[in-house]
Amino acid sequence: MYHRPLAGSDQRDTLFVLAELTLVICGAWEAPRVRTSQT
Repeated sequence: MYHRPLAGSDQRDTLFVLAELTLVICGAWEAPRVRTSQT
């Protein structure tokens, strides 16, 4: 059944991309809070 290694790599890539997107979104949400808290 394992004849397509690309499927697994695609799933891993999507997971990494989703993780990076969540980190970026969290950073974007935290950045304004820090700026507003400083001022």
